[in-house]
Amino acid sequence: MSSEVLLTGADGFVGRHVVSALARLGARVRRWTYGSRDGGEIQGDIRDPGLCAAAVAGVQAVVHCAGVINARDPSMFHSINVQGSELLGRAAVSARVERFVFVSSSDVVFQPTGRYGASKAAAEAALSRLDLLDLRRIRPTVIYGPGDRKNVWAMIALARRCPLIYPLPAPGAGLRQPIWVEDLARALALMAVRPDGGPPLRHLAGPDSLSVRRMVEEIVAALRLRRRIVALPVASGLGWIGRAGLSGLLVEHAEQLLSFEMDKAYRDEAGQWTADDGPRVTFSEGIRRWLDAEQLR
Repeated sequence: MSSEVLLTGADGFVGRHVVSALARLGARVRRWTYGSRDGGEIQGDIRDPGLCAAAVAGVQAVVHCAGVINARDPSMFHSINVQGSELLGRAAVSARVERFVFVSSSDVVFQPTGRYGASKAAAEAALSRLDLLDLRRIRPTVIYGPGDRKNVWAMIALARRCPLIYPLPAPGAGLRQPIWVEDLARALALMAVRPDGGPPLRHLAGPDSLSVRRMVEEIVAALRLRRRIVALPVASGLGWIGRAGLSGLLVEHAEQLLSFEMDKAYRDEAGQWTADDGPRVTFSEGIRRWLDAEQLR
């Protein structure tokens, strides 16, 4: 009998790919969506205890992808990422769900004082205190691929919009390990349906360690554009202004700018992947696949 898996954030960037990965493994997916035209079997706010209980009833596993990345109201990070996750975890305990896969973030390691990273760390702690049968925490690095309209997409969009010069708001020396979204989705699906899905805490990253500047160079090359990358000394100034500012979103963007020179690369990432996860896509190959899939070049 195939497993039934509850997937939160099923209408999001990562969630849509996890739906496909679970289907390929023969799992039945109960999709929890929020504010999407593509309504799932469960719809609504994760902070609703009754909805959480209904969502986990009868499922063998939960893959919890839903969460707030950017918010004008800073309290949303705690209420959704922390309290919402805990409510879902408590419901899973009551329903005796076999496995609970929580999609955390590498910011827990590399930027734990940022609002997003701090909320993910607090959510991990809250879930760890519960009597879940099998809790699996995954801390992926920057995720990219078809459907992304935030992280790496911003680099692609800027390269396409700006003629001749690509303005980089810092030297961009900080290292990243971008992970192809389909690689991550496959790993999450395997962790949900198989009891031997790797260690309970996994740091998942792509196969390349690239500077932010090198990522831009790869993107420009894949787009077949000629751009001169110019580092503008504005990141630090804007960053500190943002930290002292009144706008929650300004603070978040400031944290992102300041992180351009910060290394966010795991040292032991190769040992975090299992043999079943399969080969991982390099950044240059992933960018080409993405551009072709969305006809961007």
